[in-house]
Amino acid sequence: MYKLKMEILGAIYDSQVVPYIMVATEAIAVVVFLVMGYKFGQVRPASGKLAYIMLAVLLAIITPLTINTFKKAKKERDEAAARRRAEKEFTEKALRGEWSFPAEEFCEQCRSAGVLNLDSEYYRAKAKAIAEQILSKTSVHFASFPKEAFPLYTSVEKMSEYFAIGKAAEEQEEKRQEEEKKLSWQATLTDEQKKEMDFHKELKEMTGTEKRKAMLSKIIIARRVRKSELEKAQEAMRTLGFAIASSAAEEKTTSWATVAGIADGLAGPVAGALAGAETMQRNAAVEARNQQNREAVGRTAVGIIKGSTSLYGDISSLESDIRSLSKEEDALRTKVVLGGTDVMELYDSLIITEICVKKSGEALTVSAKMQSTYKPEGIPEHVRMTVDGTLTGRVMAGDLFVGTVCLPLPMYGVECGAPTATVAETICDHYAKNDKPYTVTFTPNNLWVMEL
Repeated sequence: MYKLKMEILGAIYDSQVVPYIMVATEAIAVVVFLVMGYKFGQVRPASGKLAYIMLAVLLAIITPLTINTFKKAKKERDEAAARRRAEKEFTEKALRGEWSFPAEEFCEQCRSAGVLNLDSEYYRAKAKAIAEQILSKTSVHFASFPKEAFPLYTSVEKMSEYFAIGKAAEEQEEKRQEEEKKLSWQATLTDEQKKEMDFHKELKEMTGTEKRKAMLSKIIIARRVRKSELEKAQEAMRTLGFAIASSAAEEKTTSWATVAGIADGLAGPVAGALAGAETMQRNAAVEARNQQNREAVGRTAVGIIKGSTSLYGDISSLESDIRSLSKEEDALRTKVVLGGTDVMELYDSLIITEICVKKSGEALTVSAKMQSTYKPEGIPEHVRMTVDGTLTGRVMAGDLFVGTVCLPLPMYGVECGAPTATVAETICDHYAKNDKPYTVTFTPNNLWVMEL
């Protein structure tokens, strides 16, 4: 009924009757309002004035609602007509053999099924079954693909064409991938990786104690943030534990004396005694359940509270780290930085024993393990010195240039003459798709010698 009603209203709208109805309605409304305005001043009783007001409001509501109903009916009728046209066009094209068959999808499904050609009866039958399955799942709105048109799209000749189209698409995709392998691609970095790269760029411009102070400050800030998080978690756990401890639900017991008195008054002393005894048994069972519930809730609360106290160790450890790092930061004021050292001489003293490049998301993590053989002159034997600064790395994938990286040496640099290697790490915001092994060549950006 609703569909028929919308069809009729839509037809009326198409017949151009609605514009006349709208004009007539507006004209009537104007006349009525003019008359009402004239009459309104002459009407004395309040009830009469209210009637005029209600009539005006009713006309103001009905007029746009009527127009909107006709517009909605026309819209639904147009949409239905568009669907029917699309369905008719789809069916006619299918029957004429002009419908665009998804050759690439067909080839992909054939490849998954092990059908790589049409050389045997089995392969032809398998390919035909796949083509028919694709056609049977094809529809436009409510119109399914006409089965009588299947032979137009499943003949050996047609399927050979699909294979040719699929092969051409595969070759095009292979060519595209080969072209991609000749390019360096911008990586999508995580927020943490972006912050790390920005920090490394800042370090690149620093010298002397500035670099170590910046790295110490970053660690101190991170420790303080973590300490604050643990303290909030500890307080939340403690609050939750105490809340749970006081939230044990208890069943209420019944006064056996009251029950016995009522029963005695109604049925005599014997009934009263029995009722009292039964109530006492029920109360004992209720009390036992309440006790079990209190104990269970208590164990849960104690476990949570103990968990909160276990965070004291972590918080204390962080506080100790913060104090220690802050002292190191203060001690930088008295650290000696040697002047006049040759950058290339310092770089040559760095023995890079291992370079590792690995994917981290889309970005690359570049790390280098190194030692320093530099021996500064005029330094007392008990004073430990270190080579510090930043290197610039050129990342390659085979013959393809991928990108450059700034590699800051570790916070305490690379200790001069130390027997163990130190690892420095950074991020490259480009990557390659050519599957060639990555290599990195380093050059010095800025290096200096300072007290460890």
